[in-house]
Amino acid sequence: MQEAFKIMLIKPDQWDNPSSIQTKEECSIKQEDNMVLKITSGYINGFKTKVPNSKLMVLADPSLTESKLDDVRFDKGLWYDWTKMSSL
Repeated sequence: MQEAFKIMLIKPDQWDNPSSIQTKEECSIKQEDNMVLKITSGYINGFKTKVPNSKLMVLADPSLTESKLDDVRFDKGLWYDWTKMSSL
């Protein structure tokens, strides 16, 4: 089974200026998987596809308007080196 998505989860020590040294939880979803991954509030998440044309459905409890107000972004290389992932 080929890994379709790599997902990283980080619970930051603080939101304003988080440490670059954080515990990471790593999850892989394969093409054949039919699963739900629940990410509880308080976690930062990032994901990358490894298979062209893969689809990932994201659902959230907050409304779209509420989600836009909670859009926090960090440097993509702060906790994980995405360039080390095998390319498509």
